[in-house]
Amino acid sequence: MALEKGWIDALRLPVRIMLGIFVASVSALALDYLAMIELDKLSPSLRSVTILMAVFSGALTLTGLGGLVYDALLARLRHSLVEERRQKKVSEKADAKEKSEANVLSRIDYLSEHELKYLADCLRSNSQTFQAYVHSPPVSTLMAKGIVYTPGGTHHEDHYPFIIRDFAWRSLLERKDEIIRKHEENQRRAEQQKRDGQRRR
Repeated sequence: MALEKGWIDALRLPVRIMLGIFVASVSALALDYLAMIELDKLSPSLRSVTILMAVFSGALTLTGLGGLVYDALLARLRHSLVEERRQKKVSEKADAKEKSEANVLSRIDYLSEHELKYLADCLRSNSQTFQAYVHSPPVSTLMAKGIVYTPGGTHHEDHYPFIIRDFAWRSLLERKDEIIRKHEENQRRAEQQKRDGQRRR
């Protein structure tokens, strides 16, 4: 039982120790072969034991090195799979964000004249922020459409701050002349309707 326990303990030795035993055993056998030392004279069974140790430690060293290579490859594979899943999630998140922003920007073409007024005024003043009544219906719908948001906080209800979202602001700047012209057309149409109404009276 003691011998079996000793072999089991040997199997648990680190690769570096087994490699050291292998190198020492091979070196001893080489010196014996060159007649620099005579193992049989030291002990009748020493050469056989040394050969057995060389074979045993060499096999365990090779197995241990193979295990290290396998573990390294497995770790790299796992890291690759984790990174691939992470990249996939990032890509899906970016695609979802891009699609959501595209849906928001498409709503700019269908804004009411009151909603459009706030955006046109911001473009005229080159300001991404504006103030309005906290419960302003046009601003509320701009928020619901994802174009505008409020930073919150405590403010006067008649001068509540609102901010045009960055991606929407970039798009509005690219269409600045178009948006302002469209708002001016709405103003002229409203003034004309007002004059027509006064004439009918």
